[in-house]
Amino acid sequence: MQTKRRSILLLCLVSILTIGQVRADESGPSTQAVRLYQTGKYQQALPLFKQAVKEKPQDANSLFYYGLTLHRLGQVAAARQVYNKVIGYFPGSPAARQAMGIILQPGQTRATSGQSTAVRATTGLATSSASSTGAASYLSSLPSESRVYFKKEGNALMVDAEVNNRRIAMVFDTGAEVCAFGKNHLRELGIQVPQGRPTGYAMGVGDGGKIPTWEMNVDLKLGSIYRKNLPISVQDNLPGEPLLGQTFFNDFHYTIDNGANSIHFVTKQSPRAPVVASRGYSPSASTADRYSVPFTKVGNEMVVVADVNGKPIRMIFDTGASATVFTHESIRQLGISIPEDAEQEHHVGIAGDTAGVGFAVSRMRLGPIDKSSFRISVIQGLTGYPLLGQTFYGDWQYSIDNAAGMIRFVRR
Repeated sequence: MQTKRRSILLLCLVSILTIGQVRADESGPSTQAVRLYQTGKYQQALPLFKQAVKEKPQDANSLFYYGLTLHRLGQVAAARQVYNKVIGYFPGSPAARQAMGIILQPGQTRATSGQSTAVRATTGLATSSASSTGAASYLSSLPSESRVYFKKEGNALMVDAEVNNRRIAMVFDTGAEVCAFGKNHLRELGIQVPQGRPTGYAMGVGDGGKIPTWEMNVDLKLGSIYRKNLPISVQDNLPGEPLLGQTFFNDFHYTIDNGANSIHFVTKQSPRAPVVASRGYSPSASTADRYSVPFTKVGNEMVVVADVNGKPIRMIFDTGASATVFTHESIRQLGISIPEDAEQEHHVGIAGDTAGVGFAVSRMRLGPIDKSSFRISVIQGLTGYPLLGQTFYGDWQYSIDNAAGMIRFVRR
């Protein structure tokens, strides 16, 4: 049976990491573990990192990646303990700064080397102020609520933002840990691009592997939300539009209304912030609870547990993904065989182009959303968690409650 090819744009930023985090001997277990980690084989990487930490207790990078691997495997409490060790044993190191960026929520403070440092960050991008007063001032500068409108381009949610007072369309992307631009976007805006050696790298959809990135600060505005000196990630060329990621809106609860094409932001301390739900979804839960789905944060990524053909699987809740996308490894874990007549596809992400196939699974569920004969994509250029994209929940209204770690769905 002849198959067709179709092109899908997937703008998920899976992770941003700082160059220099990993400096291990080429023959050492840490290097092998890093390679496994970078290909999403976290369970295999874990014992190797544990061995590396035992053999080289002075290596901050091995300890940090041990914590990251625990985090990726959902062992959040254990990962937090490791991050605290990195911060305590190696103060001031790049690994310690990375650990602080993960472990602290926006506005929290931690005493380090006699100073109080307020961190608002994601993995690889951190900014600090001199004291907790600066963090309080920053939070008080946010509007209590703001409503913005989006346009659908395919399945992408496009919003009108301003970068250094210059207007630009951006993708509202819950799967992006940071706000991501290409130098191509900055040149179009007439903004000077960062120079010198790259300061980090990005990993996302595409066959390009690790993409060198630079960090710079800009003033970014969406509606009445104005973030001054916000760190952004810049790569040489980013296909499509730039990504409005978690570092911009993770201080808000927000409701995405696909009927009204609007996003309603409410600050966490506002009286209009959502009420904390007591439980997540289960078939025997109350009606209200059945519409609430818990998520955990891995870095700044929102990870939910979906059900595919009766088997649970962790996925990134990614509004920037136009399709629902799996890795070959995750498909094997689910015991699904790719049919011979699967449709050939072409996908574009932050790491370039990649090939894939599309076909339907018998059933897929997340909380109240239950779809039969649901089409998924399986692609080469993706590592880590699969992506739960707009094709699955784009016909629902939903609120993101960051304080409670809940997604609350409303059927329109």
